[in-house]
Amino acid sequence: MGRKKRRNRLKETSRFTSLPRWSRASFSLQEVLDRLAEAAVRIVGVKACSIRLLDEEAGDLVMRSTYG
Repeated sequence: MGRKKRRNRLKETSRFTSLPRWSRASFSLQEVLDRLAEAAVRIVGVKACSIRLLDEEAGDLVMRSTYG
């Protein structure tokens, strides 16, 4: 892996490690989920990400956030 690629990967990984701070800040759940989806796309290098949460009453997964 080249130096530039390693540097970019490190930068993306540092975004991921900041996720716990997002959840402790004054962001809404929706903002945290949106940021998480965006970070996942950038870190993993995929085109899109979707996050579904379980609706325990209905027993279904409900789409809560998408990116890409």
